[in-house]
Amino acid sequence: MAKSKNFLAKPEASYYLVLIAVTALTSLGLLMVLSASAVRSLHETGNSFSIVGRQAFFLILALMIGFLSMKLRANLWEKIAPLSLLASCAFLLLPQLPGLGKSVNGNTNWISIAGFTIQPSEFAKMGFIIWCAARLLKHDQRIAQGIKSNIWISLTPGFLLVEALIYAGKDLGTAVVVALIFG
Repeated sequence: MAKSKNFLAKPEASYYLVLIAVTALTSLGLLMVLSASAVRSLHETGNSFSIVGRQAFFLILALMIGFLSMKLRANLWEKIAPLSLLASCAFLLLPQLPGLGKSVNGNTNWISIAGFTIQPSEFAKMGFIIWCAARLLKHDQRIAQGIKSNIWISLTPGFLLVEALIYAGKDLGTAVVVALIFG
């Protein structure tokens, strides 16, 4: 008991606790995908692991991208923040282009590239988060210098732009997630 109290008192304990929680939830998610898709996957491809295998591939890809992005310096993230918002908006426009967008249940929010279906709004969420983080940093710097700054005025135009483009694809779920990120 004393060892666990000592561990939890350390500053890095929260990182390990988050890592444990994310690992457990990701593993559970892959298990649920396998459970829900094994029969369909076997029927469609002859391999009951094809769908979960594809999910595992994307998990490994995401881990590699996450590791590489972790190695980038903080000032580089600040420099690319405006570009990340512009790229997010450009990605959100792609499904609206004739012949490129794919509609599912009335949502035109996907594009098909090389046999993969990609939802640009997932990249837009990350771009929006990077942009918001840079704006928050600039806000803190202004406050530290004694300059009045209103963070909501700074963030609202980017939020409205991203939301409008998401609404163009009729994706209410992603619009709600972006609104939760914003507020």
